[in-house]
Amino acid sequence: MKRPVRVGLAALAVYVVVATASVALSRHRVLPLFEGFGPPPAYNWVKPPPQFAATNKVPKPKAGDIPYNGGTTGPAVAATDDGQFVVNFAQGSFPSHAADNNVHSLITPLDPAKLGPLPSGLSADGNAYRIDLTFLPSGAVVGGLSVPGDVIMTVPHNAAALLYSPDGVAWQKLASQQVGQPTTIGSTFTHAGYYLVGAKPTALGSSGSKGGGVGTVLIAVWVAVGAAVLGVIAWVVAGRRREQRRRRGRQARRRR
Repeated sequence: MKRPVRVGLAALAVYVVVATASVALSRHRVLPLFEGFGPPPAYNWVKPPPQFAATNKVPKPKAGDIPYNGGTTGPAVAATDDGQFVVNFAQGSFPSHAADNNVHSLITPLDPAKLGPLPSGLSADGNAYRIDLTFLPSGAVVGGLSVPGDVIMTVPHNAAALLYSPDGVAWQKLASQQVGQPTTIGSTFTHAGYYLVGAKPTALGSSGSKGGGVGTVLIAVWVAVGAAVLGVIAWVVAGRRREQRRRRGRQARRRR
């Protein structure tokens, strides 16, 4: 076996070892080779922890309109600009309402400390959000949806539960599931109101998406090893091309 190939295999072996150690340390899935590297985007807090206050971008309310077409509404999305709170509406989610021709949505990020206490064993993870839905032009409040949609929230730490409250005082757990990553969680959306993700208090001790700690160290290791592997592969390819040029040169000299 040629030396460049041996070196390449050795580098791949190092990646496997580092990836295995990463799983053991972080309990997160490891990025597949060449999938892409980099930390998740910073979380935007309404009231950031002191260590994140200097670089925090306070999220802003987001408004939008969902039009009626032929007496019904089509598929639509209401979401914050940073994607931390997203509601997907299905075809026909909103019933027809008198002469109204639009449904107005307004998403407001909130400090969960100013709302009611969470169920036992959970602490607030990131922001709370209130979504208001009204018919236009009448301004009447939308009741329940005719066809359920989906709500998806992204938070700084591993999510344990997605909570709903009609008034921001009493919370109830929704049937939910992780969406792609442990920090993103989703559930069925049927009513406007308050939404908040709860996490186990032990999870809030981790650095989350805006901190350092093990997660950032591991990402740095993956970047370094991935770059080394890419460098070795490029070296092997270049070596093969040089060998091919030399071989063609020798063959040309023999013909002479």
